[in-house]
Amino acid sequence: SNATWEKVEGRAIEEGDFADISIDSIDEANPKSIVKDRRFEVTNKRLVPWLKNLLIGLSEGESAEGVSELDEQATESVKNSFKPTHVRVQVNGIYKMIKPELDDELVKKVGADSIEDLRSKILSNLEKEAENALQEKRFEALENALLEKYNFQLPASIVESERQKRIEERIQHLKYDELSDDEIKSKEEEIEKEVNEQIDRSYRLYFLNKQIAR
Repeated sequence: SNATWEKVEGRAIEEGDFADISIDSIDEANPKSIVKDRRFEVTNKRLVPWLKNLLIGLSEGESAEGVSELDEQATESVKNSFKPTHVRVQVNGIYKMIKPELDDELVKKVGADSIEDLRSKILSNLEKEAENALQEKRFEALENALLEKYNFQLPASIVESERQKRIEERIQHLKYDELSDDEIKSKEEEIEKEVNEQIDRSYRLYFLNKQIAR
C-alpha cells in the first residue's frame, strides 16, 4: 500500500511485472466485457497459468486471443460450473512496483514507533490472521459433525419460500452477466441442487444451535 509504480517502456511483459489489462469475451453467442483496465501481478501466484502465459511477451497496446482454462486449484463448485470462454486480452500498461525503504520515514507513516515495533505489529497481525483461520476451520468441522450426527428433515413450508428466493437471485445474477436463456436453462438444475444444499445446511444448523443454546 506504500509502494510507488514505475511505468515500463520499450519492452514486453516479463514474469513479475504488473500489467493493466482488459479482458473481453469474444464468443459469438455471448460477447461481453469481463475485466476493464485492472492491474494484475504477472506471476503464477496471482494469475491462472493460461492468462499469465498469454500476457508474457505482449507490449503495451497489444492484444492476444485465447481460451480460458480451468484452474487446478479451483473449488468444486467452480469446477462444476466452469465453461471455457474465448477471450481477447488487451494490455493497457506495464509497471514495476517499487517497494519503500524500511526506514524511519516509513515507520512514522504507518504509525509505528520504530522498525522493531513495526515488525512486532506485523507479526502480531499475521498471528491473529492465522488464529482466525484456524478458528473458522474448527467451527466448520464442528458444524459438519453436528449435521452428520443429527440428521433431520425440514418442513417444506419453512424452506420453500427461501429456496425460491435464492434460486431467483442466482438466475438474476446470470442475467446480469448477460448469459443467454439457453445457458441459464442449462444451469438451472445445478443451481437448484446448490441452493437446496445451502438451505438444508443453514436451517438445520439454525435449529441445532437454538437447541444447544437452550
